[in-house]
Amino acid sequence: MISPIKHLNVVQIIEEIPTIGSAPLYVLCDDGYDYYIKTTKPPLPYVELINELMCGYMLKCWGLSVPEFAIARVDTDVVDAYVAEKGKLSDRYTESTIKVPFFASRKIGLSNNLEEYNSKQNFSKKHFDLFRAPLDIIKIGLFDLWVGNKDRKPENPNILISGNDRELEFCPIDHTAAFAHCDRYININDLFLFLENRFRILTIPLIKSIANFGLIDDNRANFEQEVVDGMKLAANSLQDIFTQIPLEWGLNKKDKAKIIEVLSDNERINRIAKIYLEYIR
Repeated sequence: MISPIKHLNVVQIIEEIPTIGSAPLYVLCDDGYDYYIKTTKPPLPYVELINELMCGYMLKCWGLSVPEFAIARVDTDVVDAYVAEKGKLSDRYTESTIKVPFFASRKIGLSNNLEEYNSKQNFSKKHFDLFRAPLDIIKIGLFDLWVGNKDRKPENPNILISGNDRELEFCPIDHTAAFAHCDRYININDLFLFLENRFRILTIPLIKSIANFGLIDDNRANFEQEVVDGMKLAANSLQDIFTQIPLEWGLNKKDKAKIIEVLSDNERINRIAKIYLEYIR
């Protein structure tokens, strides 16, 4: 059984983050924590927000670390206060989109982007020893193949290194482009979700290093079973996950059925669980 998602109110907009894609807002919510919140424009369904929420829950089913996430609402007086102090928000934030619940991801305190962390040092066995679960980086790559995430690329992995120097974790973020960035889930299938190598973080040198240091040699059978179990648990949890999605985001019965059909395919699950072998040889 999954945990019910938190519902929060934004008390202050701190700034808009000028990214090419979702242009999230950095805000303070009424639970006292800072969050990055996202919205999107019509038409329905709001796949970018649905993808974020679904993937957040499914990553937890895989036992992977993700920032705490929630549903956040923004009142017009909070927007007006920001505009009065700092000026207009971008065109993404209209009267209609602000009324829709936002997806909120809590800011992680101590973290670095994977590309920044990797650029400062050549990975050695001692660096992997700092990670709670070093094989999680492979699991993230396999998760992306399972959900067809087209926005975790080798040059932009969207993975944070979080924690302290004695227990670091790989923390995947940004799943708006999951399900091959489809407009309607009814269109997805195995071929549609296929990722070329340029969209696979399994191609980064860090993955090869895991094999070179023998981190997976004695655990392949257990590792693959963990991956299979993660996919099956997540697929079996989808009905519960769907109940956490705001009705305003427009996910319908046919789309739900298609998501379950594709992610529950046992042949596909077992095939994806072994794909990492191509990248560690």
